[in-house]
Amino acid sequence: LRFAGLDEQSRYNDLPWPANADAGTLMQARELAREVLEIRSQHLKISSTKLPWSRETVARIRRREPRDAFDAIDMLAGDIDEAAQEQAYFLSRPVQVPEAALGDAAFLSALDNLANGRRAFALTAFGKSAARRLIQAVQVNGLPPTSEEDWKHVAEYVSMQRKRRELTARWNALAPEVGFRTVLSADAQGGLSVRTQFAAYENIRRVAHQQKELARRVAEVFPGWSRTAELAVSTEALGVLADALAYHLTRSSLSDVSGFVDSVREKLDGSGGRLVNAMRTFMTHRLGKPAFEGSALMTGWGELIDELKRLRTLDEPLQTVEDVARRIYRSGGIKLATLLAAPDAPGGPNLLPDTFMRDWRLRRMATHISMIDSQAESKKLNAMRTSVERDLARLYEDLVVRRTWFKLAERVTPSVRAALQGYLNAIQRIGKGTGKRAFRYRQDARYAASEAYSAIPCWIMPHHRVSESLPAQLGSFDLVIIDESSQSDLSALPILLRARKVLVVGDDRQVSPQAIGSLTSRPMMRKSSPLLNSWY
Repeated sequence: LRFAGLDEQSRYNDLPWPANADAGTLMQARELAREVLEIRSQHLKISSTKLPWSRETVARIRRREPRDAFDAIDMLAGDIDEAAQEQAYFLSRPVQVPEAALGDAAFLSALDNLANGRRAFALTAFGKSAARRLIQAVQVNGLPPTSEEDWKHVAEYVSMQRKRRELTARWNALAPEVGFRTVLSADAQGGLSVRTQFAAYENIRRVAHQQKELARRVAEVFPGWSRTAELAVSTEALGVLADALAYHLTRSSLSDVSGFVDSVREKLDGSGGRLVNAMRTFMTHRLGKPAFEGSALMTGWGELIDELKRLRTLDEPLQTVEDVARRIYRSGGIKLATLLAAPDAPGGPNLLPDTFMRDWRLRRMATHISMIDSQAESKKLNAMRTSVERDLARLYEDLVVRRTWFKLAERVTPSVRAALQGYLNAIQRIGKGTGKRAFRYRQDARYAASEAYSAIPCWIMPHHRVSESLPAQLGSFDLVIIDESSQSDLSALPILLRARKVLVVGDDRQVSPQAIGSLTSRPMMRKSSPLLNSWY
């Protein structure tokens, strides 16, 4: 669309055409466009300034007519700049001198004497009262001068002021010849009045010089253009040149854009993804459509490019994701690898549980252990060892029992054997000890035990069985062991009477037996029981 509009514009306008359209010409055209823009901006600035001259005077400045007068004004430029710099120097240390003193010969002579360390006036000088008053009116920084250095500073100031008068006189002599206005030696701010006009003159002269240089360079780019000479003096010719440069540069730029669009489309062919689809849709349905303004197109394309740049910064992380997913796939995690590689995986970034790293580490450790250790063989050997230990314990127990009975059989006489059998029968008949004949069975058990206890090396029974089973004989046992003594009470007294030595075993922090009762296999005793702290 813009191509068509530019072609239509070129038919109705006499636009200059470049000698060729190579890269060098395009670069020169861009530089010319920048210069034209700057010159037109300067023209606008000058036209908006209230100049003290007529249009004819401005035209004379551009044509430099008469040349001799303008050459003389140019010669004043250095002196005017120097005067401005000197004035700036005296701003930091101001001097006040009466205006009349600048042309008074007596004052100037007295000032020269003071600046060279001499007396202002001779002792025999008469008729110098006016000069004396002028000397007395001089001030430096608001105070009368007091030293030779102060008077030298005043002398320099007076010299600068006399030079400004001279420059003003030279300007006023040249100004009427070129249409400039005459000026005073100082403006309202104390500056040189000529500087305001001279600054405007410098701007117009500089722009005119730029236009002449522009005309020379335009002749190289557009050699057949008939209005090249007008560029030095005509602002209308500058407008035509600006339009011509904009036309050719825009036409070249649009041609480059068309080639760029074609190259982007070729690169997008065969690719997919949300960004690629968005770029393809932009170039197909928005680019070149009248309904979309240029600013909107630039904004939309800029957003796509920003997204592309963002994705380019993710090249390394995405490569890491691809590498990790590939390794997980090779390790057997096919589903997880597929989820990790998918751009729109369900669940978003929370594909893994919170304990994934812990589970992963444990799984790695288990796998490593299974690889470096024959776990099956270890389990087999451990099972064999457990079985052998269990058999060994059982055989050891059986051996102890058999050896005990064997030794007992060697020592037991037939009468002792009969007594033991009678003891066993009596104990079985006693039962819970609540029957009518329980008392008789207890007597039978004590009698049988009195016959056989000396032949049996070890007796094991609860407290309440001692009195009903064993004879009441003091010190009848070499050693009595009371286990779980914290659960014992006074029922342990018959045991203590039958012992020569007592070994008390128990926990002093267990609860007392009052809350449990007396019908236990191991009767209890209080923590404070003397049995825990006594030796027999």
